[in-house]
Amino acid sequence: MALRRRYDPSAMDRPDHYYESARGVIRIGRFGPVFAGVYGTPLTAEAFDEILAWQGPLMPAEPILQFSLAFGAHRLQPEVQAAADRLLTAYGPRTCGSATVLSATGFQASAARAALATIYLLTRVSYPRKVFADVAEAELWLRSLGKYPDAITAAGRWLAQAEAARIASAPLTPPSP
Repeated sequence: MALRRRYDPSAMDRPDHYYESARGVIRIGRFGPVFAGVYGTPLTAEAFDEILAWQGPLMPAEPILQFSLAFGAHRLQPEVQAAADRLLTAYGPRTCGSATVLSATGFQASAARAALATIYLLTRVSYPRKVFADVAEAELWLRSLGKYPDAITAAGRWLAQAEAARIASAPLTPPSP
């Protein structure tokens, strides 16, 4: 019998604006100038294009921070990567920082984080960005950038709650005696 962790979805922090892609694979919450994203699998080009269309009218006057939580460590298909690049190209000039959390364990996850960090080093952007294994670490780093501490905290709680919900819905194996 699978064990399940307790989770209370009514305790979720509420974003100012919320959007979920048609197939539910991407969920974005806007917390003031912080856009927090939860990326499931399988990611699709259509989902990224939906987010691009939704996010445009909601762009605040001030620069934005991006705070992302991705489940799993998977290589993106070329058309999905192109759609993600369109999103980054559209909002990159308005971005003042970006933290990406790859929520996965094991060697493949570590390798994926290292590969993404390498891509970040080789790809020139006008803002700091970093890859993390943990939402709390990413939140601390974003706060160190000196902008929007309350919005970052709210977005961090929202992402941590999304991660807890994902864990709660996954069957757990009982500990060995």
